[in-house]
Order: sequence, then structure tokens, then C-alpha cells
Amino acid sequence: MLIAGDLSRPKHTPWRARELSVESGGKKRFCLVLVKPSHYDDDGYVIQWFRSPIPSTSLAALYGLAQDCADRRVLGPDVEIDVHAFDETNTRIRCDRLAAMIDAAGAGMVMLVGVQSNQFPRALDLATTLRKRDIPVAIGGFHVSGTLSMLDDADPDLKCATAMGVSLFAGEAEGRLERVLQDADAGALAPLYNFMDDLPGIEGTPIPLLAAETVRRTAGGVTSFDAGRGCPFQCSFCTIINVQGRKSRRRSPADVEKIVRLNYAEGMRSFFITDDNFARNKDWEPILDRLIDLREVEKLNIGFIIQVDTLCHKLPNFIEKCARAGVRRVFIGSPNIARCCSPGKPPVSSPMPATFSDSQTTPRRRSRTTSTSSSGNCRSTCWNFSISRRCRAARTTAGW
Repeated sequence: MLIAGDLSRPKHTPWRARELSVESGGKKRFCLVLVKPSHYDDDGYVIQWFRSPIPSTSLAALYGLAQDCADRRVLGPDVEIDVHAFDETNTRIRCDRLAAMIDAAGAGMVMLVGVQSNQFPRALDLATTLRKRDIPVAIGGFHVSGTLSMLDDADPDLKCATAMGVSLFAGEAEGRLERVLQDADAGALAPLYNFMDDLPGIEGTPIPLLAAETVRRTAGGVTSFDAGRGCPFQCSFCTIINVQGRKSRRRSPADVEKIVRLNYAEGMRSFFITDDNFARNKDWEPILDRLIDLREVEKLNIGFIIQVDTLCHKLPNFIEKCARAGVRRVFIGSPNIARCCSPGKPPVSSPMPATFSDSQTTPRRRSRTTSTSSSGNCRSTCWNFSISRRCRAARTTAGW
């Protein structure tokens, strides 16, 4: 497999470089590089698009948290944190350039974020190249969290990553990212940060955000955020409950409105709400009411993509309010479409498969790692559709 970067480049010594910078009167800097890895095709090439489908929610969440850490000066009042975010699905990642950015700052690290099972081999290859340059690297995402949750430490690829000096992060980064940055700045990253038993609340936390130039690399200029995490269901094919837990944790309607307003001010008009089942978010109605107000009262030209289950149409006013709020596309998931549509059999209530929760809408291929994506015995189907005749009628009424 081809690995980006020039392996002949000598190792850097970031903390010595910082000392020299301070001695010469320069300001201290810490360069944080966030990379969302892509994955390999069947021939071993990295899959990339000129315009990728949708931005990574994990990348947006980490970027927002990192910017908050920079604003709060978590590394000290005299240290500036430079945050850079790259999505490999639409950007070529050159490890030598990432290393040069960290060299220029004098200190820093690379975080490979939102890594799913089919992306972990690519993440390992990127980490291998960076570690040969002595760059601090951490890997987080569904594969690390799901594997540690379901298999403890039995996965050989996680052991391989730890052996090469890569730090692993399991769980969610709200309230924890600053500890990782402080450890990296001190040259003392832990082999494992495991917060799976302590999932944080997300109401009032720093909002997911991506720079406008990053969002413009997606088809249609769509950005994404999560309004909630966790799921009360126990579907056997899905890893959501193993990674995000069975307790629903939500952003407040005010948080969602803030996300939309800030992104709208940067020129973003289309949003993917990546909750695996938005219809089961207990605040779906007040959230939709806020979005309706933005569209109908303030005349904001905004649109949304959501994910729901097959029973969402039974929620009073759900279809109508989705139409008024600007929902233009819906992904619907069912573990067995035959049962869902068979006469005399009730439809199956099921959240959307986890593979769509982080914008990876391409078909997955078998990798050398243990899959913690929601595959297994799942026979799932998704459509771009108007939800039943009621939705089509609502679209006409709302001027969709």
C-alpha cells in the first residue's frame, strides 16, 4: 500500500525547537492537526473524491472542541494552539507536510479522528509514517471505542498501534481533550485514554464547527452536527449502544439554533443532522420549532438531512414539522426490508445503521480489522425519499 510522505526526512525534536524559539524571543506555539482518514479500495488505493459526500461529524466536533481549548489557553497563557482540520476523503494527506507544520510550531501532534473499522488500516499506515518522524499521534473513533467496549484489548491492530507509540482514545472528547493536549505538550502522552465508562453530557458544550473552506470541499456544501447521542434500543446489528451508550444525551434546542446560526453566518446553508434516529430524540419537536422559526420568521434559506426509523410517521406532527423546518432528504433504516413491507407484519422499528452516523455513505469493504460498524447480520436499506403521502402533501403545503 502506498503511504504518503518522504521517509528520508530526519526526526524532529519539537520541544527543543520550542526552547530555541523562546530563547530568541518568539512566542510559544502548539500545532494540532486533525485528520479524518479515508479507506482503501480493493486495489489498495486511498478512496478520495473531488467533492466528498458530507463532512465528518467527528472532525467537526473535535475542531470545535480544539478551538475552545485554544480560546481558553489550556496549555498556558503564553502558548497559542493552531488547529488544522483535514478530511482525507477530499484532501490528499502528505505526512511530510504535516510534520513540517509541527516542526515550524516547535510542538504539536496529529490526531486521527472518527476512525471507523474500514478506515483503521489507513489510519495505521498514516500513523506509521508519522511515528517514523517522531510525531506524536493519537487515534480515536468508532473502531477504537467499539473494539475496547466489545472485545476489551483483544484486537491485534490496537496492540500494533500501541507498540509503535500511538495513543488510543476511547469515548468522547468533551471535557477530556485538554488533558490529551497537555500530555502531548509535556511529551507524556498515555498509551490509552479510555472514557467509555464515563460518557459526558453534551448540552452546552462547544459546538461542532468546520471552516467554510473545508465544507466547500463537499458536494452541495453540506456540513453536519449531532443533536443527540446514544440510543435506547438494543438492535443486535448496531454498535451505537456499545459506543455511545443506551442513555440518550442531547444538545438543547438553543444549542442547535446556535450551531445553525454560526454556520449560516459563514455561508453554510445545508446541514446533515447525524443522529442515527432523529425521531427518537426527545427534543425533536422543540428543535424543529426553532428551525421552523428560522425559516418562516427570519427567512433563513436552510435545509436539512435526517435519519429516522420506519415508525416516525406515527409521531403526531413529525412529518409536517420536518417539512416546514426544511428537511429535504431522509435516510430510513430497517434491519429487514422484507418484514418491513410484508402484509400482515408490523414494521420494524430500527435506528439508522451506524455507518451513516459519520458521513461514510460509501459501501464498506472487508478489512483486516475486526468490524465494529453496524454490519453483521444487518440487511439494511436506505432511500432518498419523501416520507409517505403525508410527507408529499406537507412538502406541497410548505413550499418545499
